[in-house]
Amino acid sequence: DIYTDWCLPCKMMDEEVFSDKELGKYYRDNFICYKVDAEKANGPDLVFLYDVQVYPTLLFLDHNGRVLIRKKGAAFQSEMYDLADEAMSLFPE
Repeated sequence: DIYTDWCLPCKMMDEEVFSDKELGKYYRDNFICYKVDAEKANGPDLVFLYDVQVYPTLLFLDHNGRVLIRKKGAAFQSEMYDLADEAMSLFPE
């Protein structure tokens, strides 16, 4: 998740989506999750590297850092599960 402090959809996701314990467990069990403030620390570098133009932007990356899935804008729980399932389908076990 690449976000900013001033982004209203980002705040909505924090309050209504990322606070969902079941969704959080599902993501932690299946992915390495990383939340980045686009304006602090290494955020600007990642914004440039991945050409982020909308906040929030959710990126699903492969083990080489290539973008497999890019979701621009907010997503609710059902879409987050769909995105996770799509990303996992790209990696055979």
